[in-house]
Amino acid sequence: MSSTPLLSFHDVSLRFGEREILNNFNLEVSEGEKRVLVGGSGSGKSSLLKAALGFVKIASGEIFYRGEPTTPDVAARARREIAYVGQEQPLGAGAVRDFLEETLDYRANRGRRREIRERFGERLDFFELPADVLDWETARLSGGEKQRVALSLAASLGKKVFLLDEVTSALDARLRDKTLDLFLGEPSWTTIVVTHESYRPEGATYKTTTLGAS
Repeated sequence: MSSTPLLSFHDVSLRFGEREILNNFNLEVSEGEKRVLVGGSGSGKSSLLKAALGFVKIASGEIFYRGEPTTPDVAARARREIAYVGQEQPLGAGAVRDFLEETLDYRANRGRRREIRERFGERLDFFELPADVLDWETARLSGGEKQRVALSLAASLGKKVFLLDEVTSALDARLRDKTLDLFLGEPSWTTIVVTHESYRPEGATYKTTTLGAS
């Protein structure tokens, strides 16, 4: 395992307009590490994850991915290697099956279609969704069902790095804990979870970083 942190935030500040929401934030996450970011609304938790992927511009400081500053090219590579799931993950129009097939059409997934389909079916079962959810229209899914479909696919793509942004907000406490036990309990995965909820893991070991709203 490399001694270089997988993801590093060095003196990162974030602003929305004239309001500073995060000042000189520092964090290093090593490969295989589990980190939970907690804090109130407006504390910058979600923006940090999006900044690491190049979706949010930081006011100052630097973000490094595998030891390299996140230039547009490095951020694009990070997006290929990282599974990001947001609180309201867009599933597109049509049926869940269409959402799956669209993902399988990405170049990185084309050679593993059968493998991903099989794993996706197993994950649907883990997240307590019926097999015929593939035929359900995405527009008719509840918020919790959308989150579980998105999480099922994220965990099926063979990726080892997960950025999870309030992905259990629409789940009950039992499913929330089951979900976090999975993503924080797999030793080979690197996982950063954004949440405002308390969580007591079954067997996961993780570090907590608290961000305060300004």
